[in-house]
Amino acid sequence: MFLNAVAAAATILLNYDLNMDELERLGYLDAASLAISLIGSAVAIGLWFLQRWSWAAVMAVLGADMAIDLYGYFNDSPAYISMLLSVVAVFYMNQREVRQAFGYVPLGNRPVLE
Repeated sequence: MFLNAVAAAATILLNYDLNMDELERLGYLDAASLAISLIGSAVAIGLWFLQRWSWAAVMAVLGADMAIDLYGYFNDSPAYISMLLSVVAVFYMNQREVRQAFGYVPLGNRPVLE
């Protein structure tokens, strides 16, 4: 995720001289790509430090990515590799050991509230 974010940001930064005039001429798609790259970088850093919010953010990003992949699939533009990687990532992130590393407690070990 971090490498993807860095690659997208580098592509934008290498294609544009980001002064105020250029920022005004940036298209919506490029601005959104830059924002997603910055968010992806923050999430990658959160994953590195095992922050609980980063696990939820990754799952949200994977859900959005899977929705985009399904849209492409039903519109005759399938991205099979992206679909496969998203499914593998979801299964990996939902393993008990991974969830525990991010601070999620299994259902059987939760304290009973009285």
